[in-house]
Amino acid sequence: MTEADTFLLDAVEDFLTLFTREFPSENVKPKMHFMVHYGTHCRMFGPLVQYWSFRFEGKHGYFKDIACRLKCRKNVLVTLAKKHQYYQAWHLHQTGAYLHDGCISNSNGKQMPINDIPLHLRTVLQPVIANECVFQASSVDVDGVTYECGLAVITGVDNGDVLLSVICSLFIVNRKLYMICCRIQEVIYCRHFHSFTGVVGQSYHLIDLTDLVHPHPLPVYECSDNSVCVLF
Repeated sequence: MTEADTFLLDAVEDFLTLFTREFPSENVKPKMHFMVHYGTHCRMFGPLVQYWSFRFEGKHGYFKDIACRLKCRKNVLVTLAKKHQYYQAWHLHQTGAYLHDGCISNSNGKQMPINDIPLHLRTVLQPVIANECVFQASSVDVDGVTYECGLAVITGVDNGDVLLSVICSLFIVNRKLYMICCRIQEVIYCRHFHSFTGVVGQSYHLIDLTDLVHPHPLPVYECSDNSVCVLF
């Protein structure tokens, strides 16, 4: 049992003990009972990314807001369905190309003079630099896919082994996204957790979207032994 698992179990136990002490007439909610099993499930399955309902709650919140603002209560379900379809159609129209044509729809960052960029990044970016300034982004949306620093991307497959890199910096040059990444070395596949572990290297290399085998980035978690875990 790891230190994190022990801390989680102790925190859940303290919470339930205090709850029953402060509110003796209240019943324990199902969600409170589920928390008792989280520590065990973390050891069995890894991070519980498949358990959360955050995105469902976010989507459900849209329908609740629309339902509260409706003036007509006749056939509410049809009204919600139509408004949602209109919203989705507008959203897809605003984001531009849908099938990965490399269309940048949104980005957050700032314009940077070339000389203000750290030397190790400037050296890697030099082959594509055309102006005295370049846009350095913290996040970029391309065809509905969001790229951020700290995420992992699949750059290739070598003899059946997946080649992974961690995004260190994002730059937009001539309306095209370039990623400066560090390759993950000593990659080992963990079948039990359906994940890859490895060590982030110190050398940087330049990647554009055409170099990616799969367009969707992957979450990266740091381990206690200075390695990283990439979940699929």
